[in-house]
Amino acid sequence: MQPKWICWEEESKDLWVRDLPKDSINISNCPFSWFRKGEEFEEFIIQFADWYQKKYGGKVACGVGIRCDESLNRFRTIAFDGKIMYKDKRWTTKIKYGEKHLNVYNFYPIYDWKADDIWGAVSKFDLMYNKVYELMYKNGLSIYEQRLCQPYGDDQRNGLDQFKAIEYETWSKVVSRVNGVNFGNIYCRTSALR
Repeated sequence: MQPKWICWEEESKDLWVRDLPKDSINISNCPFSWFRKGEEFEEFIIQFADWYQKKYGGKVACGVGIRCDESLNRFRTIAFDGKIMYKDKRWTTKIKYGEKHLNVYNFYPIYDWKADDIWGAVSKFDLMYNKVYELMYKNGLSIYEQRLCQPYGDDQRNGLDQFKAIEYETWSKVVSRVNGVNFGNIYCRTSALR
């Protein structure tokens, strides 16, 4: 598979899956001097929080919707004793960029929720949610297996057959846009992609 692809890359305009939104911040009007084309989302969000804090001052809190029962790494984020917390709240973590601590904290307000708690709250309070979750459920994924994010990360590519099934109207564009995506669709649940 293509190791990395960039949405709305100008050099691949003829292969875009969707048009660039008219009001988007993009490479041609980017207000962030620190931004590097092709940088990973995980790096971007830390730099954005640092930029925001420097521009507006004070402490910055970033809400992150992780649940500890999804992975050991997520559990460690909450349980790690060596971290700096906001007011000794276990469900907070002061962010580091390289070796430097920023005046930015991640807050994990639903870290101890289960999938049942999430969907219970959606139902009880009539909360908005992405309808793709319904499509995944109709396609055989339980609420415990569903993930909604970009499809080409290490974990996400294991569900490329789901992408094809629930986003069938764009699948031919995706096959043209990302080298090896159909290979991933065929072999996603085998040892070929592990």
